[in-house]
Amino acid sequence: MMSAERVVAIIAACRADAATRRRNTGCIPVGSMYVKYGESEAMVSQIETRSHFSTAQGGADKPRIPELISHFDDGEGTTYVVMTLIKLVESPPDLDTRRADAIKWLATVPAPPGHLLGPLGGGCIRHRFFAEWEAPEPYVSVQALKRYLDKGRRRSYKHRKGFKRTAVTDEKLIFTQTDADSSHFGVDEHGKTVIMGVGSISYLPESFARYAIMGDDKVGNVPDALSWAGADQMYTMVRISGNPWPGCKRRSREGT
Repeated sequence: MMSAERVVAIIAACRADAATRRRNTGCIPVGSMYVKYGESEAMVSQIETRSHFSTAQGGADKPRIPELISHFDDGEGTTYVVMTLIKLVESPPDLDTRRADAIKWLATVPAPPGHLLGPLGGGCIRHRFFAEWEAPEPYVSVQALKRYLDKGRRRSYKHRKGFKRTAVTDEKLIFTQTDADSSHFGVDEHGKTVIMGVGSISYLPESFARYAIMGDDKVGNVPDALSWAGADQMYTMVRISGNPWPGCKRRSREGT
């Protein structure tokens, strides 16, 4: 358990940082720790994801995710997630290979009992498929996600653009880093691959995992190497991606 003095110091440092950002969310080092802070509801996924992956099986090549030390809220709607501060070295020449291996490893991690879709702890799926990188609402099942896709497909028909029906309900679900940019991967001082951007890790159908890295010439071959489903659905997903129908609310993409 963290001392009261340390909690006070963390809150003060984060509030000072928030004042410079003009928004109440961010990530900063505080002493020998790294702290992510933000709206309490949004931080649930950070906590649940770090807790789950810390117990995931893996050998010596298991990627590292900054370990959860503690978390607390300030009673005013802000939660502070305290993690180990990982010292990263300059990205090595094989970073893209490490990135591909990390994506493959994520896909092997089973979901906790009862989790059906999306980020652990609930909330909206963050993914490039959706306008402004976030689903318009939380989807708690693949069936709900499919209804969203079908609605977009029907909307396209009205504009004389008929596309193949998606089949996400028949696919395997896997964990994937939906924002697999190289900035979300690194190497620590001990040579271990580090996965960052935890807020973008979600449990999704393979076609969504495929879509997340489509067009990336460094890791884009991972889906075919692992025989992920969805290759025949990419055209449909591209055509309806980011084409919301009236009534969908939009949120800006934030750092992870």
